[in-house]
Amino acid sequence: QQMQTAFAKLSKGSMLYEAREQEMEPVRKKEEEKRRALELEQNLTNILDESKGLPKTEDLDNFLEKKKEWSKEQSSELDQKKKILDKQKKEQQWEEDDVWKGQRESHRRRLEEERAKGEAPRGARSFWEAKEVARWCEQRLRERVLAAAADAGEALEPSLVEGVLGESGEGKEWMLKAIVTDVLKLTGDASVVRLNPHKPPLFFYDYFVKLDWEIAVVARGESAYRSADELITVAAKLNDGKAPASVVERRVQAGTFKLKEFSSEEEPEDGLWPLATKVKHRGEAVAPKVV
Repeated sequence: QQMQTAFAKLSKGSMLYEAREQEMEPVRKKEEEKRRALELEQNLTNILDESKGLPKTEDLDNFLEKKKEWSKEQSSELDQKKKILDKQKKEQQWEEDDVWKGQRESHRRRLEEERAKGEAPRGARSFWEAKEVARWCEQRLRERVLAAAADAGEALEPSLVEGVLGESGEGKEWMLKAIVTDVLKLTGDASVVRLNPHKPPLFFYDYFVKLDWEIAVVARGESAYRSADELITVAAKLNDGKAPASVVERRVQAGTFKLKEFSSEEEPEDGLWPLATKVKHRGEAVAPKVV
């Protein structure tokens, strides 16, 4: 009886195994098709690489690792393209602000001329007056900080310059330069309030400011800053459609500044506003032998 029971269990186990094998067959078929597709992609990539004088990737696992790196690079490039387009949109808005500024100044001069001639309309004078000046304030802040730069002052060692440029760089003096490359965020409000016509007005502002900065190796006297339109031109003419990795050429480091409370209510006594500094990229533009 025990023998019969054992043989019955073995028989049932074999049947269950065969059923499981049948269930897995479509999965194995899909995996095989996927592998064949990857091998075909690998062969096509090797053909393209050979045409460019690059070595082939014989091992499939190595090809998969390279493919993963390519995906990361493509994702990073798409992010950079989006960033450049956002920068272009902001710069177009800034141009409109510049036009508005000219119109505003023209209007102000006309009013001053009318007052001087006694032609300005007279009305009841208010003892309390407030003017919203946020647009003017944001424009002035942008003018002050965008492309603001500071250099190290001292020339770099020739070996470091050669590592970044890929050549000696003779004939020029090279140094490190830090540049504010973009105004990422500028949100808040500003106004001027006059409570008494016989007393000075009150100035109010409250902003959150976030700036992009980059450090690059530049020749003495070089501005290095590039606008969004200049970056798009570089991508079209020199980079085969690929977005430049940075606003400045020969970038060695990048990050952001944050000024969380740029407020008239929180002005520091020494006039030095605390900046929260973050480093996002290190040494991306430096040649491998320097790293």
